[in-house]
Amino acid sequence: MHAYSPIIIVFSLYSIQFVNALEVASISQVDSPQNLDTKSTKMFPCEKCGKSYASAGSLRHHQRHHTGEKPYSCEECGKSFIQSCELKNHMRTHSGEKPFKCNDCGKTFTHRVSLKTHQAVHTGEKRYSCDKCGREFAAVANLVKHKRTHSGEKPYSCDICGKKFRQPGQVKTHQLTHTEDKPFDCDHCSKSFKSATALKIHQGRYKKEVAIACELCGKLSYSADSHICGEAITLTVEMYVCQGIFGQ
Repeated sequence: MHAYSPIIIVFSLYSIQFVNALEVASISQVDSPQNLDTKSTKMFPCEKCGKSYASAGSLRHHQRHHTGEKPYSCEECGKSFIQSCELKNHMRTHSGEKPFKCNDCGKTFTHRVSLKTHQAVHTGEKRYSCDKCGREFAAVANLVKHKRTHSGEKPYSCDICGKKFRQPGQVKTHQLTHTEDKPFDCDHCSKSFKSATALKIHQGRYKKEVAIACELCGKLSYSADSHICGEAITLTVEMYVCQGIFGQ
């Protein structure tokens, strides 16, 4: 039998990030006065980073972050996970199931913790505060991530070069440096980019610029000198504002 604990899923603009709930539990215990005495019951320390856990099973799950072991695989796409509950949550991305509904606005979510995080939007409540700097957070998972800025902990590593990072999303962004693929194309010029973020930044430069359409081939250019089609052509200036195009 595999012992497991739930995960916290952090949604950002460009990615979904997984945070081990064992870390969340340890932070909750530190920050909660009524749980201060429970620290003495954590008798299973990690030899790699010094963190202690209350059970051998919890320690084993934690150590997989160091070893990279991911014994649970998705039959649909082959993606692997450290814990079985991570796989269960991932399977909903294939089924589209969103069983958790907000009573205030009706929005539905794939994961219960995502619903709880969302509900803070309605209440404005920030229950979790950092004991180092006092900064407050609506979600405990965000507190977990923030605490790493104080501790310097970098539990996520690139499997290509070994470079370490604080967040899994940072690893994904970094790994783009190891490939020459640029799948994100700009609709208004010939440039391509490795990430959607880089493309959005690039597109911002066209906000107040005028696109020039070649009458022979229809290609848009942002400089009369940057595109020549044939010997003598007429360039028609069209008032394309990039922000407006992307918003349509």
